[in-house]
Order: sequence, then structure tokens, then C-alpha cells
Amino acid sequence: MNKIILLITLSMLYFFMPGLHAQEADGGLPGYFLNLGMGARALAMGRAFVAEADDSNSVYWNPAGLARLKTNEITLSHYNLFEGTGYDCFTYAKPLTDKFSCGMGFIRLYSGKIDETNAANQVTMNTFDEKNTAYFVSGSLLIFKNLYAGASLKSVQKSFYFVTSNWTGADIAVLYDFSEKLSIGINAQNIICTGNSGVPLNIKTGLSYLLLDKKLRLTADTDKTNTRSFKYHTGLEFMLNKYLSLRGGWDDYNISAGFGAKLNNFRIDYAALNHPLAISSRVTLAFEFGNTPKPLKETQVSLEIPKEETIQIKKEKIQDYEIEVNTIKEIPTAIYHLFKEKTISVINLQIKNNSANETRFIVKYGLGAEKYEEIKEINIAGLEKISVNLTPLLTQDEIRRIEVVPTISNVFIEVQKVTGDTARTIYKQYYPVTLLPYDQFIPQLTDAKNETFNLLETLVSWATYNDRSLCEVLTKASDRGALLNPPVKIIGFQAPNVFTRRPFDDRLLEQKEKDYLAQIELLYNTLKDDYKITYLNQPVAYGDSQRIKLPYFVLQNKGNCIELSLLFASLLESIEMDPILVIFPDDKHATVGWKVNGEGRETCAILETNVFGEDFGKVYEKGKLLIEQYGLQAEFTDTVPFDETGTYKKGTSVIIYDLKKLRNRIPPSPYIPR
Repeated sequence: MNKIILLITLSMLYFFMPGLHAQEADGGLPGYFLNLGMGARALAMGRAFVAEADDSNSVYWNPAGLARLKTNEITLSHYNLFEGTGYDCFTYAKPLTDKFSCGMGFIRLYSGKIDETNAANQVTMNTFDEKNTAYFVSGSLLIFKNLYAGASLKSVQKSFYFVTSNWTGADIAVLYDFSEKLSIGINAQNIICTGNSGVPLNIKTGLSYLLLDKKLRLTADTDKTNTRSFKYHTGLEFMLNKYLSLRGGWDDYNISAGFGAKLNNFRIDYAALNHPLAISSRVTLAFEFGNTPKPLKETQVSLEIPKEETIQIKKEKIQDYEIEVNTIKEIPTAIYHLFKEKTISVINLQIKNNSANETRFIVKYGLGAEKYEEIKEINIAGLEKISVNLTPLLTQDEIRRIEVVPTISNVFIEVQKVTGDTARTIYKQYYPVTLLPYDQFIPQLTDAKNETFNLLETLVSWATYNDRSLCEVLTKASDRGALLNPPVKIIGFQAPNVFTRRPFDDRLLEQKEKDYLAQIELLYNTLKDDYKITYLNQPVAYGDSQRIKLPYFVLQNKGNCIELSLLFASLLESIEMDPILVIFPDDKHATVGWKVNGEGRETCAILETNVFGEDFGKVYEKGKLLIEQYGLQAEFTDTVPFDETGTYKKGTSVIIYDLKKLRNRIPPSPYIPR
């Protein structure tokens, strides 16, 4: 891809080097009449059309441009030359899919009647004429995003008096749209020829650029054969409104001008070309018909869509507007409530208004089999393109009913164009989408606008301190603690004397750490003894996603390292301790810990979750070993330098999340027991 772009760019720079041109005629060369060109629009723009090719005349100027067409097109051209000489052209192009188009063309140059003379140079009663004809068959393919490739095969015949000659040739071309404003193109004409014709290779290169809110188009071309020097062409086109355009050009030392007028599907182009003999006129009539071909991928319809509602597509012709829709492929419903805050797009709709007038559109969209219909109105200024990101409604009740991995559903979108008081549907389509259940975690997601999001921090939403079923654990821990000697109270960060003395925490950091550890040991032993919680490595994966049980479900079963960490973090957060979640990506491991503030420091400790079920002392000591193994002693004995989001990364081996800070952006999961 990069090599192709580099080749085009270097060719452009080479052909536009100053001081290399000379004005030389093509007359007399085989196939010279082909240099007269096709289409009055291109001729009025000084023949600078290689990068602008976007109609059926592309079969001559740049066959790669045929793939830009969205509707069928026929053109007829007639040019009055001199002394009864005429030049006629016919072209036809048809888009077969949204990526491939084909076309054909015909050119005829014919002279007026020529008197026959004998050997004595006396005029006889006979006359004859000269005829040159060419037939084109072309194809074009969108091969990568904005890169087009095309080729034309042509058969050429010349007859003069009783002598006839024939030859065939091929043109190969590419065209690349760097942006909506800038395009470049190359057309290698006669790169292959047969019949010993001596037809010279002609290399055409060009660029096109839009200015003034895309109302002014500037073009520049050069062409070079192996028998003459460079010729240079420049052109401009100014769109006065959606019906009328003015054009002008400089055609290798000759000035050209013209206009284009359009009404519905009909277009007339006129060009006046300067010539040393006189000014000649060129006229082209064009007619567009047929609908825009459907993209091949749009025929893949979800099984949940009723048959009568599939393939109901109607697009207005490209001269008025263009519509492009992209949708997300997979939705992790566990964090669907976070999509808007994270700007994750389910539907990306792009509408380009090619007219000069502001246009109003109504967009209807929805997600799921129940087809909730949401409506959005959009006003688009003339010659403007907008991109809209949509997140359809998906209720919590719908999400709770999703149990199968994967669940196939669909998103739908309908676009209506408003004219006066009437709204007409111009686009309606359904797209398949995979829904993941609310307990399925995915670490990374690419949305409809092709933006990739790192979702690792959304693990925090599985820490559900809002789950009332955890109250039973705290009650049992409190009862157990009352029987200890000395008793241990479940009071979180508060000092034990807060209810009996003045509410001022004057404990030293060491005492705080001791009080925290006593409560954490009490919670752990309650889980181990009363709920038989132990570590079990039993991840359930689908693709890149993994099922992570919510805490209330882990209480009824065993859990893996991340599930046990989130359960314990939920308990700590529910008693207003400050939990931390420690991820070791390289080892695919997770642990839970807590912070203690005091004396200008913020110390941390962790528990090793893969030995849950063992005595608390072993779990705690294993946590200390992890701290040493990953070189976290300095951070955990002083202060972990969390960023403003509540995240700390040590290289690629450790990621630590401060749940209290992350809660500003990531609330606990709403899918807890009711």
C-alpha cells in the first residue's frame, strides 16, 4: 500500500519538474486522434481530469475512476472541428457492486468529403473521406479503502481512401483519494500495443484539490510520450449551486472554458476551446439511471430479522448525497451502561450532502429483536459531510435475559430525507451483532468508528459493594468478631473508639495497619469457614472474552483469582476501606489489597488469591512474597503514585487500580440480585 502511494507521489513530482517541456504536435502519430479526449467537462477544464475522473468518460481519462460511480451513466458527445471535420463519442458505465464497476466507450473522428485527384493533379468526379474509430472496454476496482485500480482495452481502426489499418492496446491506471479534498491519479495509456502500430506510450498524471467548502475544484495534469516532451494542463470548476457549474482551463498554451447544467438525472456540458484557427465547441449530454448497488456484506442478514423486513434499501442518487453505515460487531452488555461515557459507538453513520442547499434528515435506529425505535433529526449544510455516532437503547431487563454465549441479534438503521412536510425513506438496513451476557468480560473492543478501547479497568464494575447479599457476610463476620478476645469490630477505616470517645482518629500508622489487618483476617475467615470459599481455576472463555462471576454468585461457588479478588474488594468497599486491585498481565493473575493512610504516607498490602482456602497467615505471607517478586516494596511502604484516573502501571508486568478513584467513572454493576 505504502509503495503504491510512494510511486504515485514520485511520479507526480517528476512530471511536474519545471523546464522539461516543449510544445510539440501529436499530429501524424498513430492514434493521434485519441488525444482529443472525451467529455466536454474534462475539455473545458483544460484536459486536467486524470485525478478527477468520476463519470463514464473515465474509460478514457482514468479507468480507475469508474469505481467512484454510484449509478449507471450514458453520455453522448459531439464536437465541431474544422472544414467539415467532426468528432463523436459515446460512453456507458455501470457499477456492478459497491466496489467494482465496468464501462465501455466509442470514439469516431471523420473528415468532410475530400476530392480525388489523378496523377496530373486534376480533380476527378470521385470523393473519399478519412475515418478513425476506437472502441473501449474498461473495468475498475476499489482495492483498499480509497485506492482504486482500473484498466481499459481498446481496438483502434484507421481508414483512408482504400487503405485500412488496425491495432489494439491497453491502459492501466490507479487513483488514490488522500482525503475528501485531495486526489491523485496516473494513467499509463498504450502500455501494451499489438499490430506493429508504433503507438507511443503516454503517461498521464494528475491531482485534484477542493477549496471554499468544496465549491471550488482545482486540477492539474501532465502527460508525456516517448516521442515528445511534456504537456501541461490545469483546470478549475466552480459550483454556483446544485444546478450550475462554471469551468475553465489552460490546455498546454491554449485556453478553454465552459459550463455544466444539471436537472434531475440529466446533465449538459459545454466547452469552448481556443485554437490557432478558431474557437471550437464541444457538447456532451449525460443521463444517469438505476439505484446504487448494495454492498456485498449487506446481504448477510441475521436470522432474527423477519424476511419481509430484509433488504429494504433505497438510496438516492449519489449527486444528492452519500450514506455510509458501520456498526459494532460485538457488544459486552456488562458495561453497556458505560458506552456513552467512554464514547463507544454502536452505529457510525456518515452522510455527505453533495447539494449546495441545507438538507434535513431523520434517522431511526434500534438494537435487539424488540426493535426500540429511537429518532434523531440532523440538518446538514450544503456540500458538508457529517459523522454521527449512535448508541441505541438496551434495557437492563433485556440484558438480564441474555444468557447464551454468543447471542446473535441485530442493529437497524433507517434514514429519511425531509422535503417540505414529507419524509421519504432512502436507506434502511439491518446488521448482525453479537451480544455477550452481563457477566462476560472483554479486555479490548473496537467500535463502529473503528476506534479501539482498552477495557481492563472495567473489571472494577464487578466489585459490587451495592449488593445487599453481602450484608449477610458482614453480619456473620461481626458475630464471629464479637466472640474473639479481644473482640474485633467490622468498622472499616474508623478507630475502634469512635463510638465511645470523641470522633478523632489519633492512631499511629502502625496501629491503623494492625486494626485493618484484624478486620481483613476476620472477613477472610468468615468466607473460608462459613462459605467454604476456595480458589478454583475455572475460567470460561469465548474468543477474547471471559466469564467473570459476580460476587453474590462466587459466595455460592468457588472462584478463580479475579473473581475472589473482586468479591473481597466488594466487602472492603462496603465497609468503606480503600481496596486496590492488582493485575499481573504477563502471568494472567490478579490479587486484592488495601490502602492505609497516615503520617503522610499511604501503605498497601495484598492477599495471594490462588491460595484462598488456606490459613490467613499463609495467604498474607504469600502476598508479601508477590510484593517482593515484582519489586513493589518502595511503592507499598510509602505511596503508590496513582495517576488522576486511579491507575498505576509498573512497566508491563503490574497494573494497580485504586477502586475509590475509579468509582468516579466506573460504577458497580447494576446486574445484582433484586
